[in-house]
Amino acid sequence: MKRQTVVIVVGLGGVLVAGSTFLVYRQDTEDAPAPPPTFLHCPKCQYERPYDPQFEGKLCPRCRTTLLEASRESIRAGGRKLPALRRSPIAFGLIVLTGLLLAANLYHLWRSRKANDKPENLYLYLRCIKCRRRVRYEAKPIARKILCPTCRVEFTVPAAGPPVPP
Repeated sequence: MKRQTVVIVVGLGGVLVAGSTFLVYRQDTEDAPAPPPTFLHCPKCQYERPYDPQFEGKLCPRCRTTLLEASRESIRAGGRKLPALRRSPIAFGLIVLTGLLLAANLYHLWRSRKANDKPENLYLYLRCIKCRRRVRYEAKPIARKILCPTCRVEFTVPAAGPPVPP
């Protein structure tokens, strides 16, 4: 394969992986309205309680110095959102599948290039003098001796001439 083809295939594979990753990690804040808060917490002493609108913005009952803040996630659970890949296993599967297909394509290109690098062997055939079996031998520019695989008779094969175009 040409180097240009390999660059194009790798580039397209990279674009597919990048696009899939973008679709998994993008934020859908524009499409959906913000969900209502479910917790009230104190950022200073880490006090937390279920959301109640009458307590929002009031002093923390434990430390009495900071106002309670509304939040969607619990600070006891770390206040972190689930990773995007856990929210969308199908998207994760698509990213993995795209990467595997890219790797398989690169491997195939590498193998075909390797196969094209070595010269193709040309084989000729002739009949054994004793058993009349068809014997295959590699065409080389010099005459040499070979053995029949069936009857083990040694005979000389002629030198191969230049290849004849079809």
